[in-house]
Amino acid sequence: MPIISSELVSSTWQTVGASSGAQVRGLQARHNKTQRALGLFVYDEFLSYREEAAGVGIYVYHVVLEMFMQARPRLKRVRRAQLEQVLADLSAAGENAPANAIAQSPEPHALRYVHEALYQYQGDVALSEDEGERIFRFMQAVIIALHDASSK
Repeated sequence: MPIISSELVSSTWQTVGASSGAQVRGLQARHNKTQRALGLFVYDEFLSYREEAAGVGIYVYHVVLEMFMQARPRLKRVRRAQLEQVLADLSAAGENAPANAIAQSPEPHALRYVHEALYQYQGDVALSEDEGERIFRFMQAVIIALHDASSK
């Protein structure tokens, strides 16, 4: 059963989007403190991308993490090994169209947000098809790991 509702998705991305620079830095610091291993892994991945694509990926990650931090049950720490296992499982399962991935996700509202953020609300940043797919697939794994860490 999903932990993240469509209402939580909407209120979270609107709140984060309306935040000042100082508020966003505070959010990032809180996230990096509570989910250090996950944050290091995510930043390591996204900082290997083109600067603009990295910025989009990191922003989407923080919005998604904030959703899980506001949800109940309480989020436990995600370990690097957990995320690596989810990534391996997704890779073994093969490519899955975004619509199918969203429908099969344990958190369809959160993954739909990721898809919309990457493809519908890009603003000034135009992602290449490869960048969008890579960020989507990686965030799919992050969402599964966060769901698992919230369900335990």
